[in-house]
Amino acid sequence: MHIVPVIDLLNGQVVHARAGRRDEYQPLQTRLAKSCRPEDVLEGLLAEYGFGSVYIADLNAITDGSCQIVELNRLREEFSDIEIWLDAGTRTIDVCENLDRVRPVFGSETGFST
Repeated sequence: MHIVPVIDLLNGQVVHARAGRRDEYQPLQTRLAKSCRPEDVLEGLLAEYGFGSVYIADLNAITDGSCQIVELNRLREEFSDIEIWLDAGTRTIDVCENLDRVRPVFGSETGFST
């Protein structure tokens, strides 16, 4: 079985997503991480479970098109041994042109075209 954890990233923080009500999302609090910073959460997940990939939903990109490129590339560099699957709410494949070594995810929420 292949399990891929999901991190919802909003304004540089990992948030606790609740039924798509994005205006109610709060910074994630978990015993696995000392803060809601993405690198702390990812470090905690990897230490506890040793995942080989992570699915990141860039909620900024999904809601207003402002992809968190700097943050995502920083995570990519810091965690170079895992594969990042990125849902940036895109409708075209070019979303990852400015991102290093990520696998684009095309969700049914937004659909896509080539």
